[in-house]
Amino acid sequence: MFSRQYLGTNNPAEILSEADMKYMSQLDEKSKRRFLATKAIPLGCHGVTWVAEASGVNRDTIYKGIHELKADEQIPKGRVRKPGGGNKRLLDKNPVLLEVFDDIVEAHTAGLPQDDSVRWVSLTTPQIREIFKEHGIDISDYHVRQMVAVRGFKKRSFVKSKTLKDDKDRDAQFQKINTLTEQCLNQGIPVLSIETKKQEMIGNFKRQGQILF
Repeated sequence: MFSRQYLGTNNPAEILSEADMKYMSQLDEKSKRRFLATKAIPLGCHGVTWVAEASGVNRDTIYKGIHELKADEQIPKGRVRKPGGGNKRLLDKNPVLLEVFDDIVEAHTAGLPQDDSVRWVSLTTPQIREIFKEHGIDISDYHVRQMVAVRGFKKRSFVKSKTLKDDKDRDAQFQKINTLTEQCLNQGIPVLSIETKKQEMIGNFKRQGQILF
């Protein structure tokens, strides 16, 4: 219990009772600062200081609660801060991360020729993280998934299919194509990527599920 005597005033000696402290411990951030504001306002010019000492809450937080009460500020339902409050997203603070991400996935991006909005990246989240580390950047899976979403990549469904033949040099072929592509672009030679066919699944039906980034 915290208390203080106020000589020459009619204020109660007890600022925050045990019941007040118990009640306050169950409140969210917004409700707590407003509750403390209601305690501080009747105490006059020193009310904020006294309530801050009694509660252990920063004076600025109590002043904010008073301002909200006096301004009758409306915060959207289900939020404890106004939109835009709190820490800025990592991508907002470091937009260069998206540029690095674009460079990483550029050679690993595919899509549907009949729908430009459907694109996916063949790299998994751990693989993208490892390439970021090679650039000297340590980033979490969460932020990689954020970048995937920001760039509009879609999740792919698992598909059951068979290839006519296994080619052990398939990856080497694509690596060679990527190398030639970079050489051409560096020399100003146009590079065209043409999808010549559209596949329709009529057998070997897919199973439900999604590939998670």
